[in-house]
Amino acid sequence: MPGKIEPELYLRWIQFGVHSPVLRTHTTKNEAAERRIFAYPEPYATLMMQEIRRRYEMIPYVYTEMRRCHDTAVSLCRPLYYEHPEANDAYQAKNEYYFGDAMLVAPVLTPAATTDNLADVRCWLPEGDWWDTARGTLETGGRVVVLAEPRRVAGRTVGRFDPIFWNRNWFPSQPQHTLGLLVD
Repeated sequence: MPGKIEPELYLRWIQFGVHSPVLRTHTTKNEAAERRIFAYPEPYATLMMQEIRRRYEMIPYVYTEMRRCHDTAVSLCRPLYYEHPEANDAYQAKNEYYFGDAMLVAPVLTPAATTDNLADVRCWLPEGDWWDTARGTLETGGRVVVLAEPRRVAGRTVGRFDPIFWNRNWFPSQPQHTLGLLVD
């Protein structure tokens, strides 16, 4: 990808990385491709840092899910039809995936509209209740929804207790061992 990277595209790359096994902020060897988050204009720099902080909060969840992957030989990221082979919608949800057992991710793959800064994301929600972490709303599953998203779409199943780091000092001089529980 030659040339300068648009801020929104780089933000989307970081958001995708947050819900991937490895979060990387690198890009090509192209010198024009900016990699330093702080060099991007606002609000993108702040949004990128929020996403990276979110990933750090998720470390206990990712660690737990990776241990589950090791024990069961089931991938951390998997298509919806692995969990719902009988549902036709699961096969149509080509851009969605489970990130561990508790998170359903539908990344934003289109640019935001210039009129309202929102991007439409088509998302199939399996049966059950889903918490939209980007908008802070409860969604009922068993249907296809189109969500206008400012940042990301990542749903969590309701009724789970997952460990997370909460309000950490991101670069402490001494390790902090404070855990929180994300309760849905």
